[in-house]
Amino acid sequence: MTLLLAIASAFAFACAMIASNVGLRHMSARAGVTVSVPSAAVLFWLALPAFIDPALAVAPISALGIFLAIGLFFPAAVTLLVFESNARLGPTIAATVSCTAPLFAVAAAVLLLGEVLDLRRAAGTLAVVLGIAVLSTAGNASKAARPGAAHAVDGRGMVLALGAAMLRAAAQILLKIGFVFWPSPHAAILAGYTVSAAVILIASRLLARRAPIVRTRRGIPWFILAGVCNGSAMLLMYAALVDGEVSLVAPIVAGYPLFTLLLSALFLGDERLAGRHLLGVAITVAGVALLASR
Repeated sequence: MTLLLAIASAFAFACAMIASNVGLRHMSARAGVTVSVPSAAVLFWLALPAFIDPALAVAPISALGIFLAIGLFFPAAVTLLVFESNARLGPTIAATVSCTAPLFAVAAAVLLLGEVLDLRRAAGTLAVVLGIAVLSTAGNASKAARPGAAHAVDGRGMVLALGAAMLRAAAQILLKIGFVFWPSPHAAILAGYTVSAAVILIASRLLARRAPIVRTRRGIPWFILAGVCNGSAMLLMYAALVDGEVSLVAPIVAGYPLFTLLLSALFLGDERLAGRHLLGVAITVAGVALLASR
């Protein structure tokens, strides 16, 4: 079940990427994130009666504190770091650096949670990371090569990109700890998304003083859909982490660029499957197969 939840999470993350890709044709990413994250938060609040056990009248304070703390940086701060690092480094380098998130997650799981990393799982994790890197560079190489699209590799951009990857890993580790006290994926995501929505709305309000945020009627529905898909992906990932190990869940969820590539080729028509894409797909699938094998 853990494996299926992780794969479903990766697929949902890919759907969110496709929806946001279409939304970006009509409004900026900064405007889009002020729609997507609050929309998901509202959805989780509406679904509250269906997921929370009424018998749990008093939530474990320790777990609730962890879930709220996660919301301060995931997905809010991570999203902002990704946008900024992409602007400084360009899509190819930023995407490649973001592939390191599973490495941080697995290392922290071994050191802090006592998870066992055998040769098979280590090889599977490295294969997934390598496959994602190949897919990311293949998908963005043509864009980076266009006139005026080059970006200098500055130190601050690298720090921001690595910071985003490390925060993603930290969120998964903290979630695993929080689930020891309260194994409720919906409670975790409700608390986290509520805080993240507040952080994003406050930050956008402050940033709007320098540059106004423009939302359009054609862009809003796509970013709402992106928020619902992204929130669903995170809920599935949280459910996988309740019983599954971080060293298994993190690399598989990180393989969402594989689904993004396939969905983009099918529905957007802006991806052509070249030899480098097929190589990345093969390596990623092989890594997932290693992780799934017993």
